[in-house]
Amino acid sequence: MFGKYRDLILNNQSDIYHSTTCHYHNWPTLIHTPINELLFPSLPRECDFGYDIPQFKKHIDIFDGWRMIHFTSSNWCIPITFCLCYLLMIAGTKKYMGPKDGGRAPIRANKYIIAWNLFLSFFSFIGVYFTLPYHLFDEENGLFVHGFYSTVCNTGAYYGNGNVGFFVWLFIYSKMVELVDTFFLLIRKNPVIFLHWYHHLTVLLYCWHAYSVRIGSGIWFATMNYFVHSLMYLYFAMTQYSPAAKKFAKKFSKFITTIQILQMVIGLIVTLAAMLYVTFDVPCYTSLVNSILGLMMYASYFVLFVQLYVSHYVSPKRVKKV
Repeated sequence: MFGKYRDLILNNQSDIYHSTTCHYHNWPTLIHTPINELLFPSLPRECDFGYDIPQFKKHIDIFDGWRMIHFTSSNWCIPITFCLCYLLMIAGTKKYMGPKDGGRAPIRANKYIIAWNLFLSFFSFIGVYFTLPYHLFDEENGLFVHGFYSTVCNTGAYYGNGNVGFFVWLFIYSKMVELVDTFFLLIRKNPVIFLHWYHHLTVLLYCWHAYSVRIGSGIWFATMNYFVHSLMYLYFAMTQYSPAAKKFAKKFSKFITTIQILQMVIGLIVTLAAMLYVTFDVPCYTSLVNSILGLMMYASYFVLFVQLYVSHYVSPKRVKKV
């Protein structure tokens, strides 16, 4: 189970997965590290392991993921600024539009919303096209070829370069673009529930952190999210196209929420597994801090999405807006 993985470590840099410089902590080193270093990690050049392994060179020549990882981990001001502006946008737009039963008239903007959702759906489908086959069948790190452990703990250099690495990078940065979703809800005076804005904020910060510390399990999260979003945004576009299209799309609303919940369950399993590997000193290129943050995030998403499912499909009731 661990053969190929252990060989990779022993033949190259056997101490890397214990390197606190590269944010691979165990529990003793974790509790003695300043909180700001844990929450806002920055990777030095020596953490660019994998670049000297021949099997990675052809992928690095296409897209060198390290450059973007280094830029990401060195610029925490970007996601923080986006999050602050996002909250200000919500407050400012709600105030500008006024109360639902008064104030300015809703701006429908259907054509723009349809185009926006179709764009995000198409983008996500392309992401699935590149990440899913790699995640499942890659001869070096595929789930069905080398098993679960390999996809959770092998170095992020496996998926961080080349075409797959390019779309993993796009996945991370698309979380900032997706904040526009909320603006369209606000100008239409639609409810913005807690789950909506909480999800947008936390997933942006978590993804930025995960990419900054180059977690081995990142391919799981990118692939799952691309798949769910490819269907979810297509569903949103159809609900705005026409009454007939909306009626047809609504038949799949329960399915959409179900696969979102399934995504959270898988996310919990993968994150907990990474945490346990580190706890029991199994070689694993993952960040214990990121696993803790991921466990909290996925657990909260699971609870909120289950509540959403129950309120819509088990015991329907009016959803309160924030």
